[in-house]
Amino acid sequence: FSAACQNADEPDPSLRSFQLDSGHRFSARCLTRLGLANVADALANCGRQLRQLMNGDCAAFAGLVTILLVYFCPEEESLPLCSPGEVYKQHHNYIEMLKSHCCSQSAQSSGNRDSTFLSRVLQQKSVIRTVTRDVLAPSLIARLGSRLSPRVIDMCSRLIRS
Repeated sequence: FSAACQNADEPDPSLRSFQLDSGHRFSARCLTRLGLANVADALANCGRQLRQLMNGDCAAFAGLVTILLVYFCPEEESLPLCSPGEVYKQHHNYIEMLKSHCCSQSAQSSGNRDSTFLSRVLQQKSVIRTVTRDVLAPSLIARLGSRLSPRVIDMCSRLIRS
């Protein structure tokens, strides 16, 4: 998402690229060859929305990435929000993080306070989850299904159904 955020406004979709944490870059053309063109489009669109929302505020972007990790945690091979208690705990922790960010001295002194920021970030949570559920998880299952462990496939299937 961060790479998509950097070049989401590129007018030529074939010139868009996405960089993984490992440093490996994927061009939109490469993703299309792999049968993941819809993922490239979703990343670009979501990246554009994230860039508009964060308005130069890296802490806000970090919070949005946190939301992604809350909903999709492949290293644990489990869906962390399976119980109502977990949902409440994550929601509470995220709200507290946002309140501390929005009310911090640095946000107040830089004039970067925005009374609509909290609600806009919470709305974005739905966008990120929808992109993950409707585009990313089904594409991964379709493309990599035979190479994924049954636990990962089950986790992705539960994510898609939720």
